[in-house]
Amino acid sequence: MGYDVSISREPHPWLDAARPLLLFRPEVVRRIVEEDPELQFIPDKNNTGFGDILYLTGQDAQDVDCNQEGLWFKPDGLTAKYPSEALMKKMAQLAVKLNAHMVGDNDEHYFLDENDDLQSEDDPELGLCVIGDAGRRYQLTIDGLLKNLNELPEYLAENIESFSKEEREKFNIVHKKKDNSGRIYGLGATKCDAYAKAYDAKNNYIVSLFYTYYQGVVSAFNYLNDDKPKDIVYEKNDRPTFGQNLLFLLEYCRKCPEHSFISACMALISLQHDNQK
Repeated sequence: MGYDVSISREPHPWLDAARPLLLFRPEVVRRIVEEDPELQFIPDKNNTGFGDILYLTGQDAQDVDCNQEGLWFKPDGLTAKYPSEALMKKMAQLAVKLNAHMVGDNDEHYFLDENDDLQSEDDPELGLCVIGDAGRRYQLTIDGLLKNLNELPEYLAENIESFSKEEREKFNIVHKKKDNSGRIYGLGATKCDAYAKAYDAKNNYIVSLFYTYYQGVVSAFNYLNDDKPKDIVYEKNDRPTFGQNLLFLLEYCRKCPEHSFISACMALISLQHDNQK
């Protein structure tokens, strides 16, 4: 045991945030570390992309005890045990560059003030947000959900490279066969680009046709899973849900314009299904 201070993309280990959680991308962490002359990255031979980060304070790297003046970089984040004040300030600088939170064992949040001095606060509100890959701040509920669900499409589009491999696969559906004419019919076989163009042109009639197709896919999905209640997708028939779904389909189609529209439908169904768990 000991006193740990950690840097992570998520301020808390949410159990069910109903969204893909943010993780560090090893190549980004390593690039930022290698750009800092006071840090040295020591790769873990058994865990590609991860390792130890030594804090060099005028000492030779071989003389630095990583338990005292360094961090462990593992899939769940960067951690230092009993860090010195100098190392904690360096960690706060790293947290800013990595769009991350720096949190101690007692849930206190560390940050640099306007004078570049290290500060800490126990304010729970500091842990109710995440910072996207491009620097956008997303406010969260106490359960880790996006406070503004209308931001979900932007959240997914901005951060897809920082999701786990399993989560990325849900939103990056790649067809092995580009010609779906023999098994996908109607608007589902249309390229996503067509939906995005109709939406941007405010062609509500065409957009409604695409959305009707999506509802048909949901209905077919539920029909095929009629004997599996846990797999049924339930959707609220209200304006907020309608708006959120349209925006999700739009962001998917903008990101994957060459995919068929049914891919966007299945990505949204997958998200809806996960949110019900």
